[in-house]
Amino acid sequence: MQGRVRRTSLGLGNKELLEENAVLEAQVAKLEVELQAKHDFNHKLQYESQCLSEMLARLGDKEALAVAKQGAMGHVFLDKGALQQDATKRHVEVCTNRNRVLHGITRTLKTLNRSIADLEMEAREYDRLSAFESELVQRHAWLKAECDAVELKHKAELQARKVEEYNRKRMMDEVHVQLAAKVCTDC
Repeated sequence: MQGRVRRTSLGLGNKELLEENAVLEAQVAKLEVELQAKHDFNHKLQYESQCLSEMLARLGDKEALAVAKQGAMGHVFLDKGALQQDATKRHVEVCTNRNRVLHGITRTLKTLNRSIADLEMEAREYDRLSAFESELVQRHAWLKAECDAVELKHKAELQARKVEEYNRKRMMDEVHVQLAAKVCTDC
């Protein structure tokens, strides 16, 4: 009897039953994991639904408070239709105004960003021009010093020429006087 495999009513042996049982247990484990994930997701959805319900309740309270404040400011509404219509109108106006303000802020921010970029560019240009001006001032100082030195040298040379011309003229006058005296003595 050892060589014979015992068969069940389905016609499967122990080994095949164990394999099928292992496959079924793996499928059951997988299904349990999926079921747990679905339960977790369901709990998450329930929690989010509860949070949203609470948020809606708070928003309802805030809206009621806003309506009460509106009423306290002296606005009297005679029927619910007028109240709902006016509330809807105010809501539309508030949304429109908010959108206008946001659009204006966006335009202002874009303008400011462009202005900042322009200012940064102008600051870089100013720095470049300041450096160029500093270089020009240094060149001017150097050229002025060179011009002053050349002018002093020129004045000194001119003065030396004048002195030389004066001395030459005086010497020529003396020579002329000596020649005239010699000519007069020879006559």
